[in-house]
Amino acid sequence: MLKNGTREKHVIQGSLVGLAANFLLFLVKFFIGTVSGSVAVVADSFNNLSDMGSSAVTLVGFKMAGKPSDEQHPFGHGRIEYISGLVVSFIVLFLGLELVLDAAGKILHPAPVQFSVLTFSLLCLSMPVKLGLGLYTRHIGKKTASPALQAAGRDSLNDVLVTLSTVISAVLSTACKLPADGYIGLAVSVFVIFSGISILRNTTGPLLGQAPPREMVGEIEKRILDCPGVTGIHDMIVHNYGPGRFIASAHAEVRADCDILKIHDAIDLAERRVTEELGVLITIHLDPIATDDALTNKLRDMVETQVRHIDPGLSIHDFRIVCGDTHTNLIFDLTVPHALKLADGVIKEELDARLRQQNPSYFTVITFDRNYI
Repeated sequence: MLKNGTREKHVIQGSLVGLAANFLLFLVKFFIGTVSGSVAVVADSFNNLSDMGSSAVTLVGFKMAGKPSDEQHPFGHGRIEYISGLVVSFIVLFLGLELVLDAAGKILHPAPVQFSVLTFSLLCLSMPVKLGLGLYTRHIGKKTASPALQAAGRDSLNDVLVTLSTVISAVLSTACKLPADGYIGLAVSVFVIFSGISILRNTTGPLLGQAPPREMVGEIEKRILDCPGVTGIHDMIVHNYGPGRFIASAHAEVRADCDILKIHDAIDLAERRVTEELGVLITIHLDPIATDDALTNKLRDMVETQVRHIDPGLSIHDFRIVCGDTHTNLIFDLTVPHALKLADGVIKEELDARLRQQNPSYFTVITFDRNYI
């Protein structure tokens, strides 16, 4: 992603271009629709107005998200960018519902629609303008990782189809004398509503804590595993505090007999690489594991086999044993996939039963985990 100063410049530029272009299109289409009496054209014009509001909210939200962290918000205000996208979705949905009512009235009480050559030409000319705006806004949105700009870009590209439908309405209403204006206006309104739902879905995900991008997780894992002495990773968590604002933690498995000072130095370098190269502030915890103890390795393999018999998605880590005169405690963390709907207690009962078939003296001490990436 771009650096903060460059990103701010591009987001502001993209928002201002969207404001100006959509405002111009709104004025032209609203005038045409009012003069001609076409609810489809009016619906299309208000779709441009909602896009203008989207650009305004994106701009304001971006400026607010850039505020530095404070005592009440130590992780900054970056999530305001997602909230601005949420506001945009509500604006689009509200306008869509209003336009549904207007279109329904036109269907119930049709009125003649008059289109001139000028009207038809202006509508046709607006399509390449909206196409160019959509491609430009989407490009800037991807370049700056701005969810609101990306949503505005997609919406602008969809608007090309909306205007095309309006042109079809004009042709049917004037050339063929078919009362299609209300029905096409209804289709346009429904399209606006679905655009709002799409924006709502895309902006609520980060606010609700959706999983981080798989590419990012893979890059973080690669840099940690590149450390000499690290044999595995588990319990990685990545928090999203706004575009380009990620904070993560992970547990790195190291040999129990390693030089703690050397491995600590290597982990420090890994943390620095992840932060500098990926822009993710990360804390890595060291988990020593026994790799040379034959009994521990044997029992770990046995537990892993029985766990996979229950469900292939289950996995264990932080395995260790405590042997006593009457029983052996098998202590480990068990990561449960979200797709597995079995309760933790049910999984433990089944695993205990399987292990005691191997040896009645085996007892499990399990910490249940979930995969957060």
